[in-house]
Amino acid sequence: MRSTGDGGGVDPGTLAALVRRAQGGDALAIDALLRILDPYVGRLCAPIALQDAADAAQKSMIVVFRSIGQLKEPAALFGWVRTICAREAVRVARRRGDAVPAELSELPARGDPQLASDVRDTLRRLSPEHRAMLVLRDLEGLDEKTVARVLDLRHVIALLPAGYRLICPDFRGFGWSAPSRDGHRTGDRAADVVALLDALGHDRVGLVGLVGHDWGAWAGFAACLRAPERFSRFIALNMMHPWPRQRALLTQAWRFWYTAVVEYPVLGRLVLRHWPAFTRFLLRRGVADPGTWRAGELDEFVAAGREPGAAHAGQALHWGFVVNDIAALHRGRSDGVRLRVPTLIVAGARDRVIAPALLSDAAAHADDLTVEVVPGAGHHLPDERPDLVAARIRAHFPA
Repeated sequence: MRSTGDGGGVDPGTLAALVRRAQGGDALAIDALLRILDPYVGRLCAPIALQDAADAAQKSMIVVFRSIGQLKEPAALFGWVRTICAREAVRVARRRGDAVPAELSELPARGDPQLASDVRDTLRRLSPEHRAMLVLRDLEGLDEKTVARVLDLRHVIALLPAGYRLICPDFRGFGWSAPSRDGHRTGDRAADVVALLDALGHDRVGLVGLVGHDWGAWAGFAACLRAPERFSRFIALNMMHPWPRQRALLTQAWRFWYTAVVEYPVLGRLVLRHWPAFTRFLLRRGVADPGTWRAGELDEFVAAGREPGAAHAGQALHWGFVVNDIAALHRGRSDGVRLRVPTLIVAGARDRVIAPALLSDAAAHADDLTVEVVPGAGHHLPDERPDLVAARIRAHFPA
């Protein structure tokens, strides 16, 4: 079912005139717009914010009428309002934080009679962000690219053509994924990637192209080494391969100084939860141009990292790397394993963590491994150069 008749049955010319009058402070026009928008705002907020729908609708309306002067094209009113509603409803619902994440296997299948009777229960067990995606896709009829833009998802997604099917998981404890006490080692995360593909029915050989950044790219290398038949190609952003030269590791080890603050089981969680300035410093230091971060982005990243599940996951991930992966690198544990998946590493010339010096030639360990160093870029290529990353994805994975 998709939304129809955006505009509340009002003639577009009349609606545009009302918007212009409201922007000029006309109280009657504002009241008329309020009555036109009220059902639409309520319909969007209800399935996302659930029991807090009224609160979400009220906050959305406040933002709409406080910001009405910023709307440049009156004809875009409903699309603009839709964006505000989706974001405000997610924000209100996340504040409650009582959602019980559903396992994929627990959700009713299409055509199951339970689907009709338990829709509300199913919605309640999804995260607010996932509910927003369902509303925007199935009720509003938006494609993935537009949904990404409405929900202010990462820049790269919005630059990719509609021919791709995108799967963008958060590792355990991070982002929208539920907290988990275990499963944060590199091998666990690689296994989760393959298990997710199985759960979504992508079990055919070579069907999936893989892209990862930083820790996601490190887990991506592990997944490609363990299950090379599952991936057509791999792009690793801001990450070294598993065969760096020992001399480079020793001379560049100082770049990982910050891990000493977050890797220890008690101290790390306390730092990530209660020292937001540290996380903010790392994010600012990680980009070559501080102007990369848009208004509010650092606040969102820092707030997400302070969540108990994310703080535990962040500390456990670093601890697992120290205990397992660093020792394996020094012992050359990956030397006997060959990378069969065609791989492109894209790095930043001004990356303060994964310096180009760590990207030594690995022809002896890989069938097809290419390294590209981007001048003037730092450690956050998806944010610093989303255009370049999207272009590499389009070239590496033809739609």
